[in-house]
Amino acid sequence: MTASLSVRRETTATRFFVGVGLGLLPAVAFGVLGLLFLRNTYESASHEDIVATQVEKGGIYGSALRDDFFEYKVALFRATKPRIVSIGSSRAWGIQQRGFREPFVSLGGPVRSVKDGERLLASMRAEHHMPEVVLFAIDYWWFNDAWNPDDKRSSYKEEVEDVLGKPFRPAMWLYTAKVGVRDFVDVSLHASQVPAPLPPAYGVLARYSLHGFAPDGHYSYLGDAFGLIAPDKHFDQAVAQIRKGTSRYVFGRHASQERVERFRALVRGFEAAGARVITYIPPVSSVVRAEIARQGEKLAYVQETLEALHREQLAAYDFHDPTSIGGTDCEFIDGYHGGEVLNLRIVRAIASDPRSRLADHVDLPAIDQAIAHASGHVLVDGDRYAPYKEVDFLDLRCPK
Repeated sequence: MTASLSVRRETTATRFFVGVGLGLLPAVAFGVLGLLFLRNTYESASHEDIVATQVEKGGIYGSALRDDFFEYKVALFRATKPRIVSIGSSRAWGIQQRGFREPFVSLGGPVRSVKDGERLLASMRAEHHMPEVVLFAIDYWWFNDAWNPDDKRSSYKEEVEDVLGKPFRPAMWLYTAKVGVRDFVDVSLHASQVPAPLPPAYGVLARYSLHGFAPDGHYSYLGDAFGLIAPDKHFDQAVAQIRKGTSRYVFGRHASQERVERFRALVRGFEAAGARVITYIPPVSSVVRAEIARQGEKLAYVQETLEALHREQLAAYDFHDPTSIGGTDCEFIDGYHGGEVLNLRIVRAIASDPRSRLADHVDLPAIDQAIAHASGHVLVDGDRYAPYKEVDFLDLRCPK
């Protein structure tokens, strides 16, 4: 009787563990596929490997897991050792190699505050290489007394991905339809790339949204230009942020003199390290400018900041109004990010001023030709991607 009961217990236990094992098989299989998917999309690759692949094969890098571009841009700087760089937030990453005679890299993205600029300068010094020219884009919200650049809250997406764990993060992308099941399996098992004429894609964002950094560090917004993703139509999102006082447009009445002084010290730090710094204020759309003015005292710091930067001679060029360089709202990605053509206009305007001495480094006739060819567009050479073509993705009645 005792022996029979023991055998029965062992059989029951065996069945239980076999059942649990069989039940876990799908999760294990998905976890393996998830790791393969992350590897084959370069989501788990090191920044050094990604940069090396881009330098060799071209393509764009856009990660759905990493939104801190600092280490990637430092790796790109280390690998290319450019003579000219652009520095700033995402509003500085629209400048590209096109038009420059010497090696250029955009380091736009990592500098979201003066503090970030200090960190980047320290990292560049540690590489024992300093570019000859630094084009430094200034964001006026850096100087808003009421804005805290270090107040970064994790999104719901990030929290879910942290809970799931790395191998299972693709489950979130499948659930939200960012990635299709068939493509998920195909990429996991065969490491397939996107078809030509689209550029090779490294990272889920680059592959499925056509967003990412080119080998020269400039950011490509192909997904927006081709109308494949939902953009900020009519600049409604930017206007909503301004009216609510959120994101970049936290309400503030006064500019921080302490931050102005820190920025002055930062510019001097670059100059002491051997770089010639050219500072400028990037443009915003006419809709955004009008809405800022409409807020009056709520955003009084904006005008106060612009006046302080001019008075202290910290902003060599002011392109806040895009019409000052021939730009239009049709050349914006959203309310405050200019496209490739608008950024070419910025380079041209600076180089056309003899005091900048930038003309020694650029091919002005080539820039003029590119602007004339693509005026009113976001992409300079969008026709190379046929049958894809740039559309009026902002619904502004822009002729494309």
